Amino acid sequence: NNGWGFIEGDDGDDYFFNVENARPGQNLNLGDFVKFDYYQTQKGPSAKNILKINPFKNKISNLSHDNTPK
Repeated sequence: NNGWGFIEGDDGDDYFFNVENARPGQNLNLGDFVKFDYYQTQKGPSAKNILKINPFKNKISNLSHDNTPK
């Protein structure tokens, strides 16, 4: 999967993610509720190890699928 987006955290912060940082087998969609591991980059807070969960956690608030060939 290609793409990137932002997860709106419970703390109100937005966490950047690349779809490749989702756990294997996860197909992420706008509005999905997820849990994730936080890490800091030079550009700001980011998410990895992303897993879809029940609707009482953090949800994806922005998602772009970039289908440009590498």
